[in-house]
Amino acid sequence: MNRLIKLLQHLELDMSAEEIADAIWLANQIKLPLAITSVDEVTQPNQISQTEISKLPQRESYQNLDASDDSTVENTQETTAKAYTKNGVDSISQSNYTEKSTSEKSKPASSGVPFKSPAVAALPNALEIGRSLRPLMRKVPSRIKFVLDEENTAQQIAENDVWIPVLKPARERWLDLVIVVEENRATVVWEETINEFRKLMERHGAFRNVYTWNLCTNDGKPQFFHQQRKATKKQRSRSPKELLEPNGRRLILLISDCISSLWWEGEIHNLLELWSKQVSVTILQLLPEQLWERTVLDLGISVSLSAIEPGLLNSQLTIHDFPFWLEEKPNQALKLPIVILEPESLEYWAKVIAGTGNIDTVGILFMPNWQDLKPTDKLSSSQTTKDPESLVNKFYHSASPLARRLANLMSSAPVSIPVIHLIQEKMLPPPRKPIILAEIFMSGLLEPKLISTDNQPEKWQYDFVEGVREVLWRSVRLTEIEAMFKAVSEYICQKAGISIRSFPALLFPNSGLDEKTKAEIFPFAEINQKVLRQLGGDYARLAEQLLQESEKNVVPVPESPTFVEITGLPEIKTFEFEFAIITEDDTSINLVPFDFTFAKIKFKKSGFLRQTKKLSINKQQKQVHQFIEDLGNGIQLEMVAIPGGIFMMGSPKNEPKRIESESPQHQVTVSPFLLGKYPITQAQWQAVAALPQVNQELKLDPSYFKGANRPVESVSWHDAVEFCARLSNHSQRPYRLPSEAEWEYACRAGTTTPFHFGKTITTDLANYRGTDDKEYKWSGSYGDGPKGVYREETTEVGSFKIANEFGLYDMHGNVWEWCQDDWHNNYKDAPTDSSAWISDETSNDRMLRGGSWIFYPEVCRSAFRLYDDAGFVNNLYGFRVVCGAAWTL
Repeated sequence: MNRLIKLLQHLELDMSAEEIADAIWLANQIKLPLAITSVDEVTQPNQISQTEISKLPQRESYQNLDASDDSTVENTQETTAKAYTKNGVDSISQSNYTEKSTSEKSKPASSGVPFKSPAVAALPNALEIGRSLRPLMRKVPSRIKFVLDEENTAQQIAENDVWIPVLKPARERWLDLVIVVEENRATVVWEETINEFRKLMERHGAFRNVYTWNLCTNDGKPQFFHQQRKATKKQRSRSPKELLEPNGRRLILLISDCISSLWWEGEIHNLLELWSKQVSVTILQLLPEQLWERTVLDLGISVSLSAIEPGLLNSQLTIHDFPFWLEEKPNQALKLPIVILEPESLEYWAKVIAGTGNIDTVGILFMPNWQDLKPTDKLSSSQTTKDPESLVNKFYHSASPLARRLANLMSSAPVSIPVIHLIQEKMLPPPRKPIILAEIFMSGLLEPKLISTDNQPEKWQYDFVEGVREVLWRSVRLTEIEAMFKAVSEYICQKAGISIRSFPALLFPNSGLDEKTKAEIFPFAEINQKVLRQLGGDYARLAEQLLQESEKNVVPVPESPTFVEITGLPEIKTFEFEFAIITEDDTSINLVPFDFTFAKIKFKKSGFLRQTKKLSINKQQKQVHQFIEDLGNGIQLEMVAIPGGIFMMGSPKNEPKRIESESPQHQVTVSPFLLGKYPITQAQWQAVAALPQVNQELKLDPSYFKGANRPVESVSWHDAVEFCARLSNHSQRPYRLPSEAEWEYACRAGTTTPFHFGKTITTDLANYRGTDDKEYKWSGSYGDGPKGVYREETTEVGSFKIANEFGLYDMHGNVWEWCQDDWHNNYKDAPTDSSAWISDETSNDRMLRGGSWIFYPEVCRSAFRLYDDAGFVNNLYGFRVVCGAAWTL
């Protein structure tokens, strides 16, 4: 027992003695054909081998589970996922297949082959998500349940001779969780994911009770249905006030993609205001952050939220990072924490709900006038054309490479979420992220179809727009389709315990396997005959055989594994061929020289006994080389050639105002590269933003301070990456953001002082805040340098006419500049080859360098490091670009 308690403590399971006793009793009642191991032999979750997993019994249906049944493993049913056919109904029910296998021989056949397969997890990171919610596993005194206080009872008897039991409130879980699932046409995409998340919450142990409600729409009005029994159209809607609880020990989690008419018309906002007055309310956004700009969330103000006490209402949350230039008062806004189905996002949110004051979570503020910001073309993203060529071309220009590949593979399979998860698992590189699937379902390539019957709630299923499959097939090699068939089939067969020797023979209805085995191993509920014909050979003959059998309206059960001879048609033969792609290497560039002025700040001693220091600026001329990229309409992008070298990255311990994140100082070797002479200007941004979309949309004029030659700002890290992608496609040269090491190397330009100007800085040479702030005790000067001016806005790039020795302008101040790297607390284990430091974790924080117009001189130092969320926009944030193309002098 002591070993068991230690193991539970090691697993961070806060269980009382009563709960442990209940668990032991329940384990003794469950009869499973599984060898019992001692507590010492229990392995950690991440140490369980695949062999051990395969020995576990398959999970039985809850409806058929009987504690007194001595059924064996062979009698248990494996969890299966339905792969929908065209009419949306699974053709074979595993529970009654054995009884009907004989009678179905004479029933009409479809053009497809039905199957049931073990489902790939729709929530692949469930274990990490469960761990991230541990901060919510608090216990509080119950208001209605009491237990014997043994210590105080004994003390009362000993001291007062009063033999009356002393009671104390029982400890119970802190929160109830109410999951509200908004149902719309896109719900089918996330149905499996939502179900797995709901089951995870029910089994997690952090909540007293978990309730699930469905939020539907009828004539533009929200309707609520408790997910306690199967809903029908005759089920009466419930009041949203039923979700409230006056004691505040309830948490409402609204699962939505925030794109339905209920959001745009403000109906959900009214519900959120109603709920948030008594309970804590959070939005679980199904779409990744890159797609939020297509939702109503884009009309809110992105902030960070924190809490200093557990269970605070939304209105009591503390706001951080509210744009100071806005005139609105944030206390009048509707505050909503926003989380996504990623462990890190949920962990930060859980800590805020638990009242950890030093942790922030992403939030959105909806001001009272948020509806005035609604664009008139908010529905312009909905597809108005049905032309398959146009749909596919638009998708190819905007989608990520992985989304394009998945769409191509999906064209050879039914649009079934479990099957798509299988394809992602077996054919795409890990990790499996929802953004890829979201790109496809929001692309217009698919259209929803109503498949519900009379007296049932609306149920939608997606399929490709007519003609889109055929267009997508043109971009898919036949070997890829065959590889997909094989990979998915091998996965299913492995789960079914069947070894594959010949995949083409396995597909044939007369392959000699029994009907039940065929239903389990076929990789799709429907294999399109056109796809099989394209594959040729045995696949083409299979397509013809399926067509013949379909015309006979009989399900064939041939006894011999021979092929059916088809007469009247020319023989289909396969052939091999070679192809070549001719490309022209146009990425090499020629550099041209240019002259510039750089400056060094020095101090001269003067006055009595030469004790007075006087600042002097020593200007010099220099020549380096650059390349000019023509963006059209007279707009040019000047790229300066940065020579390779070795430098010490970070700040030395004696540098004034240094911080620990700038250490340890370490040597970095840098290869030559090209870097923008200036931060990207608004004119350059508009020229590139007008180019074809690659992964996401870009605003043509996002900047707060207007001016063609001012740096573009109010752009996120994702926006900057999209800019580089569009510029790369346009120029056929590799553009990207600089790594943090490249940026600091380029900024220093061979110097080791805090600034490339020297030991200090002046507002005569850079745009930063040169005045003091008495409230925060910030100084407008650095070292022995002078105070200066505070311009309170950006300035045109290069307006000070002074560069560093590499020929780069505005490296100190004006705007913060995004870098490729993820944020790390210090330089321990940092790369030494100037490559971007990308973490394996799911952090969304990205590096910023250089300071800005609003910050003080100490943060404009060459070594100073800042970070922010990759999706955050601010009129302080801009960027400059790197080109990795080879050059010649």
